[in-house]
Formats: sequence, C-alpha cells, structure tokens
Amino acid sequence: LSALLLAAPLFADSQARIVRLSDVEGKVQIDRRTGDGFESALENLPVLQGTRISTKEDGRAEIEFEDGSTVRLAPNTSIEFTRLSLHDSGGKNTELQVSEGTAYFNINPGKRDDFTVDVGHRSITLEREARFRATLDQSQAHVAVRHGQVDLSGQGSETVSVSKGRTATFDLLNQDNYNVAHDFEQGPYDEWNQNLDQYHSRNFQHASSETPYAYGFSDLNYYGSYISDPSF
Repeated sequence: LSALLLAAPLFADSQARIVRLSDVEGKVQIDRRTGDGFESALENLPVLQGTRISTKEDGRAEIEFEDGSTVRLAPNTSIEFTRLSLHDSGGKNTELQVSEGTAYFNINPGKRDDFTVDVGHRSITLEREARFRATLDQSQAHVAVRHGQVDLSGQGSETVSVSKGRTATFDLLNQDNYNVAHDFEQGPYDEWNQNLDQYHSRNFQHASSETPYAYGFSDLNYYGSYISDPSF
C-alpha cells in the first residue's frame, strides 16, 4: 500500500487530451508516433502528446488549443508536443519544444493550467496571457514579446524577464551569454500571424458556459450562425 501511495503522483496526469491542427498551408508534415515517421499533414488532424510537426520551405501551420490559444509555425520550423495532459484538478498541462525555425505563440492559460515552451537551453513558463515570437537557428535563440511578459529560466542560470516590446537573444553555446534589446523588430511572417489573430478575435465567441472546448468556434462563426442542442 505504501509503495502504491508513493507512486500515485506519477499517474496523476491523464493523457486523454487532444488539440487540433487548425490550419495548413503549403507542405506541412506530422509525425504522430505511429511508427510511420513523418507524413503529410491535413487540416483538423488531432494532435496528441509526442506529436511532432514540421513545415517545409513553403509551409505554414497553426495549432489551436481548447481555450482558443494558438501556436503558429512559419516555414522551415519544427516543434514537438512533449506533454499534453490533464491534471486531476482539471487544469491542462502543456509543454512543447521549438527545435528549429520560428513559432508564434498567442497563449492565455487558465489559473489551473501549466504551459511551458522550451527554446534552446531556456524554458518559458506562462502564467498569464502573452503573445511572443520564438526563433531558433544554429547558434542563437531569440524571443520577441509583443504583448505581456515572459520569464526564461535555464538550469543553473538566472531567470531573464522579457516584457512587451523587447527581444532577448541567447547564445546556444553559452547559455549565460545573452542580451535583451529594448525593441521589437518586425519579422517576415509577423503580418501573416497578425492577420490570423484578427480572424480569431473577430470570429471567436467564447462558449465556456456551454462547453470547455472552444476550439473551432472561430471557423464556425466565420461561416454563419448555429445553436447548441443539449440532446447531442
């Protein structure tokens, strides 16, 4: 009995959680850990824990979470969903890693949610709403914040806070070597990201009173009106 009680925290989180690949443009590949490796991605495919998504030179993709938060991938970008689970409390536990390229994050975590983004040797733990761009190349990692504030922590290194309108650059060979610039330089895909933000904000109607799963509401509202039937 004692051994079972000690092991209980290991089984506290449930992996019965799915987010969706909400937009696919150009060549996008997905590895669903089925043993088949990367295959062509299709819009609305489910994304589970362990899934890897990669965009090619002409590819772009968007992943939408249950609460309407999004992650968008510019061309030549790869990410992995290292954790997609549910706490016993009902809070969502999300951890993903940017392996290469540029990803845009529009995240609004709930009070019981844990949302972590790993970029190079640094981890971003989000406790409040934030919008930022993370870029990873062969020698540096860049985090540019458009809204809110993010804190980047590294093992054995000081935590670096990056507020709205600032950009942090980290040396991947020496994680203690970094710089925080007091500006936000436009990236080549910022306009694409902002257009999608406007699409979601214009068409998204939060329906938490009806369902905790609000992904897809932007698309439904864009095409017309609908009602919720409690018998289904």
